Amino acid sequence: MVTETTFALVAGVPLLLVGGMLVLPLIATPAVSNRLIVSLLLFVAFGFALYITVGLFAPDAATYDQQAMGLAKYWRGESATGPEIHAGKSGWPYLLGGLYLFLGASPYVGIAVNAIFCISMAAIAARTSQLLSPNTGRLAFTLALNPTTLFWGTMLLREAGMWFFISLATLGAVGIQKSHRVGAYLTALLIGLLGAYSFRSSVAVALGATLILSLLIARSSRLAVKISLLAVTLAATPTAVAYIQSQALLDPDRIEMSQTELAGANSGFSTGLGSLPATLLRVTLGPFPWEFPSLGLLYLAEWVIWIAILALSIRGTKTRHAWIIWAGSVAVISSLAFTSGNYGTTVRLRAMALVILLPLAAQGWAQIRAKKELRATTNPLHSKTATTHG
Repeated sequence: MVTETTFALVAGVPLLLVGGMLVLPLIATPAVSNRLIVSLLLFVAFGFALYITVGLFAPDAATYDQQAMGLAKYWRGESATGPEIHAGKSGWPYLLGGLYLFLGASPYVGIAVNAIFCISMAAIAARTSQLLSPNTGRLAFTLALNPTTLFWGTMLLREAGMWFFISLATLGAVGIQKSHRVGAYLTALLIGLLGAYSFRSSVAVALGATLILSLLIARSSRLAVKISLLAVTLAATPTAVAYIQSQALLDPDRIEMSQTELAGANSGFSTGLGSLPATLLRVTLGPFPWEFPSLGLLYLAEWVIWIAILALSIRGTKTRHAWIIWAGSVAVISSLAFTSGNYGTTVRLRAMALVILLPLAAQGWAQIRAKKELRATTNPLHSKTATTHG
């Protein structure tokens, strides 16, 4: 563990510093700069109040707290062994452990960092939206600070960090398509994917493969190159399948174990390869109206927010390069369909796809507002009133 930690510090810190110098100017969005502090204070206050009221009521939050304290004790030499942390999920426990080591073992520290992750994610979504269409950054920022991100993002969970890295990867992918600063946006894409991999590897692999392949196809001007890339993808499929089989990634027992680990509510539904289409439908559009009576208001509120963002994103699909955002979102939803065994898991993890769609939803909102303004200016009664006042 010491070797892994030392390697991460030696190799990772310089990479993040250099990458940050390139990426931070991309994230900066003057359109929302005056809202950052107030929004951050709101998220921190809500997170603290939630912790004071109910504590670490989410089972995963208590687990991360224990793992972080174990790591801090191990690094200080107070413990002979460190806690067992699953590969592909170590990013948040290690980050939280470092915070506990230097700032003290208090959940308030992690909650504050998660609040920073949330506001940074909103700023990145605003920047991505600005790339798609000017003057839409504030709309994306407003949509990002919704009850779903406020509730789940201010707990001691890895969700906020995952959202941050996913939004950074999305910004990188869109920026490579829309800007001449390919190097800086490529750095954002890679840092986003690497960070997401350390937080939730299965989702990061699906998202990364989809975004990179989409970019390769999109930036190939010749039809022959596009066909060749598709052919290579098809040819590589057997190798990918063989790897998945060798790692038992689709083994029913492993999937069932993952579903058990992720279960957060008594709201399970059938899963597995045989029921994948039905599970995919539930993850995308569920819970369905007839299921709400047995679930509760929290699920209804999350569903309303998700469907609203989804509808606005569909409305904003006319925007150029919208397809790459949809590709990333579909990749995340598809990966969740393999592991989400209940709505308790789905309502929390589906926010990863929501974060990707925020820039598109802002485009849809802007189009609705523009249409309303156009109707108002072309309304004869409006024109007559304006003339009278003039």
